[in-house]
Amino acid sequence: MDMNIAGRGNLFPGSYKNIRISGRAKATGAVKCEGLEVSGKFEAIGLDCSGMMKISGSSYFEGDVTTEKADVSGSVKCEKAAEIAEATIMGSLSCENISGGNISVRGSIKSEKDIVVKNIFVRGLINCG
Repeated sequence: MDMNIAGRGNLFPGSYKNIRISGRAKATGAVKCEGLEVSGKFEAIGLDCSGMMKISGSSYFEGDVTTEKADVSGSVKCEKAAEIAEATIMGSLSCENISGGNISVRGSIKSEKDIVVKNIFVRGLINCG
């Protein structure tokens, strides 16, 4: 099932096919999806995305974030770990730990502890504890 939120709305925890948010949305628990597109503000406990996570607004996650691909031109903050197979960060990504495959940074990434990736290309800022 797809979920589209335009304006303000709440998202129940669970599994979705594609989630599109244009406005402001809050999930009351962890969310699993095939694709996530945010052009506003999104808050959730955690995220497990098997496809593309595209953030051009801002997103906040209290828990872990796992996604196959990420395209961030806004900001993503997760309090725990982010595991991303392939990412382009034009905005900012801030987590406790960051792991994954190929990461391209033209904005900034911040990790409180570790950054463990296969390849990283940086034309921006890395702050790693």
